[in-house]
Parts: sequence; C-alpha cells; structure tokens
Amino acid sequence: MRKVIYSLPNCLPCKTVKARMFRLGEEYEEVVITKEIADQLNIRSVPTMIVYDGEEELGRIAGVPDVGMLTNFLKGIIKDEN
Repeated sequence: MRKVIYSLPNCLPCKTVKARMFRLGEEYEEVVITKEIADQLNIRSVPTMIVYDGEEELGRIAGVPDVGMLTNFLKGIIKDEN
C-alpha cells in the first residue's frame, strides 16, 4: 500500500498534513502537483492524499484532517484490504 501526498512547495496546509503523518509514523511519498497531474487525477485542492495498491486507488482525502480523522481514514483502508 502506497500513500502519496500531492502538494505544493510553500503550502502550509500541506506541511501540516506531512507533520501529522510523521507523528503517526506513516511513510508516504510526496509529489509536487502540476496542472496536468491535477487534471489527470481529478485533484481540486491541495493537499490531497491518495492511497494506492499498485495502480488501483483505494481512497483519498483532501484538506487538513485532524490526527483522529487521518487515523480513521488509514484504518478504514487497511480494514477494507483484509
């Protein structure tokens, strides 16, 4: 399972989400979003985190969820996988 955060370099909300993922001990990839990526993946706001299994999208969350929401989102995806 791969977690990708689509963000912009000077985006304060993006930095907040990355800090929360670090706090949870979650590994992730960071991709600097471009218009082409946003259009291709239908991303309308940053940060957006998409969780993949291979090429399949398992779920996505946009904005700045608090630690509890982020934990529940990730647990829900893991639960659905089992």
